[in-house]
Amino acid sequence: MTLARKSFMDGEFHKEFKKLTGDLPTPLMPETMDKYIRELPWSPEIVALFHKIAGAGPPGSVVSNFLI
Repeated sequence: MTLARKSFMDGEFHKEFKKLTGDLPTPLMPETMDKYIRELPWSPEIVALFHKIAGAGPPGSVVSNFLI
């Protein structure tokens, strides 16, 4: 059983998720996630943001040191 699947079966996870987000946790199936990713706008600003989040860039660069 995967960690994600175990999390959704854990009652404490549901309580904590609702407390932190104000919403109910709902699993996102891979097909749905793929659809959402394909529908994202791919403007230069969005691409740059994803690169920052993913840590793309040479070590020590502003891009690779981005913190969320």
